[in-house]
Amino acid sequence: MAIVRYCPCGHANPPTAYLCERCKRDLTAVSPTELREAPAKEPGANVSLADPQHTSAEGGRCPYCGHPHEPHATYCENCLRSLPSSSPPASQPQKRLILVHATFELEVKSGEVVGRLAQGQEHLAPYKTVSRRHLRFYLEGGEWYVEDLGSTHGTYLNGHRLHREALLRSGDRLQIGAENPPLILQVQIISPEGG
Repeated sequence: MAIVRYCPCGHANPPTAYLCERCKRDLTAVSPTELREAPAKEPGANVSLADPQHTSAEGGRCPYCGHPHEPHATYCENCLRSLPSSSPPASQPQKRLILVHATFELEVKSGEVVGRLAQGQEHLAPYKTVSRRHLRFYLEGGEWYVEDLGSTHGTYLNGHRLHREALLRSGDRLQIGAENPPLILQVQIISPEGG
């Protein structure tokens, strides 16, 4: 019988593989084993988004790839998708974040990843120096933050390259990637009172 390394996603990889061929997960801690008829998937890999024990507020597993995450995580460290979270109560309206370009506007929710294959892809797909999962926005303590997710061509806030998360203010200018002419997004933060 053939020897393989099973990824928690269920894919059978060659016994010498260190990354899963399908999902690119680290396999260094996975022992080679004999090939099975039907590989078992990691428990929770196809959980329902409505299942409260698997929401980001209580920890659990990513509903897309099954990777475990910490309580209050806003995105999956494995697949970088935004995790579902319970909406804030109606009595606690939140500040809204809108990214304004000359040809489009993009409203971003806390924890969302923006890029060519993420939130905003319908606008960003033509920009080849924008990474597939370029940057993440999140609301913490009533303030909006941005972080570059290790993009190749970088993110610039008011002309300065981001090397860690940064606080956003209305009027800030975000340059994403290294397009010529540059892809500039104006930050608009709208308070719950409408100002």
